[in-house]
Amino acid sequence: MVDISSAPLLALLLLLLSQTQILPATSDGGNKTDILSLLQLKSTLIDPLGALSSWNQTLHFCQWQGVTCNNETEQRVTQIDLKLNQLSGSISPHIGNLSFLTHIILNNNTISGEIPPEIGRLTSLQQLVLVQNSISGTIPPNLSACSNLTMLRVGNNGLSGEIPTQLCNLMNLQLLQVAISGTRPFRHHHRNIVDASPIIVIAGERPHN
Repeated sequence: MVDISSAPLLALLLLLLSQTQILPATSDGGNKTDILSLLQLKSTLIDPLGALSSWNQTLHFCQWQGVTCNNETEQRVTQIDLKLNQLSGSISPHIGNLSFLTHIILNNNTISGEIPPEIGRLTSLQQLVLVQNSISGTIPPNLSACSNLTMLRVGNNGLSGEIPTQLCNLMNLQLLQVAISGTRPFRHHHRNIVDASPIIVIAGERPHN
């Protein structure tokens, strides 16, 4: 039997307990923009090996396979590393909403489509590695806005056109790996980039089918 004198305290405890909810891991201190952007990326990729099976709301997004966050306080996505997973499909333009990204590592898959120009919004990006995929189209000129970019590897794809001269503005760029299909020699197109800064260029023309 509950003592009448303790009833107010008991009522207060019950009220507090009724308002306490166990939230899904992905919404506890996380960033909704990052979560939604990752799920959009997942929706445009085909994942035969189940590399993205952990990308769901039962696990905090910082614990998803291939995802790295900066710290426990901010919990913002800084790296996506999904290389060698036989992924196909395309790269969602929503990847450009992951504003804290420093590394996008998607090499050695069979991803197609184009390089989303939205990646140019990622001013913290340091490494963009898309080598050994089936990506087509051109290199977006606005990648030059990624001022912290040190590595740009997009070779062994189906890219065409020229390397944008705007990439000369990437003062921190150390490695540029490309393969462009076209009618004129690669080095003739991009000599100004090679001469402008100490960049190691791994380049070549993709064979015509």
